[in-house]
Amino acid sequence: MAGACIATAAFIVFPSTVGTFAWGSGVIAVVPATPLFCVGVSLLLRSDGKDWPLGLGLGLALLSHLSYEAFYFQEITVVLAAAALGGATIRHLPWRIFIGALLVNVSCISFNRFAGGVQKSFDWNFVQTFMVGYSHAFDIFGHATREHSLLIARAALLAAMAGLVCLVRFVGFARVLVAAVVFACGILASGLLYAFASYGLAAEGTMARVSIVIATYFSIAAGLMAAAAGRGIDVHRWIATGFFLCGITAFFALGLTARSRVGDWADTWTYETERLSRLPVASASADHQPMPNLSI
Repeated sequence: MAGACIATAAFIVFPSTVGTFAWGSGVIAVVPATPLFCVGVSLLLRSDGKDWPLGLGLGLALLSHLSYEAFYFQEITVVLAAAALGGATIRHLPWRIFIGALLVNVSCISFNRFAGGVQKSFDWNFVQTFMVGYSHAFDIFGHATREHSLLIARAALLAAMAGLVCLVRFVGFARVLVAAVVFACGILASGLLYAFASYGLAAEGTMARVSIVIATYFSIAAGLMAAAAGRGIDVHRWIATGFFLCGITAFFALGLTARSRVGDWADTWTYETERLSRLPVASASADHQPMPNLSI
């Protein structure tokens, strides 16, 4: 329960989440996709060779990918990290899940390429855009949390250290390291994977898909460490208590910065609405045929 609460709070206050949900199109796409992905992956993790949770989990992942392309192949990353934390060997990996997820993702990529009103295909410009974003990730995060960036950085770092100590005590350093590498690879690959469903660069939100992936993994990591701290509070009381105190401080500061970003988005929306309202609603062409409506 502690892990679930911390993971939910982390996702809500993550800076990029505010920007994504500020636009109506982001809400329509992300609201269905994120919970469908999380519930679907949870079912896959608990399938244990059973057919119905495996099929239902893959079905929910399919619906998630059709709603929003951010989580392409990411269920494989989460399941692989869970297997690493559980100490599974290559021989005991859940290959049925991997094969099923592969088929689901390839089907979604094919559907987005050949069906629908927007024909999508691989776009190398998207990969370059994401790589530039990754190289300036700390600067971007610092700008997004500029009101309390120092407090957030210190509190988050201390919480991460305490949470990792608790997690390492339960599963071992090697398993945690492998899981961290898997998560990092999943985040880095998300830009390349999303490029298979690319829109033109004129479309809004070229970084939003990867931001949602980062926010999701940030939340999963926070939830894992919170679960370890909650379970080990009787054995490692001071370390676990330090994690929760620092985590709550970081979340509170993130919430304040998120509130500031909501204000920025609201001001921008008001400005753009007023600016567009001054444009002519219709304009007569040479043959007096009306032009498309330019109002919001």
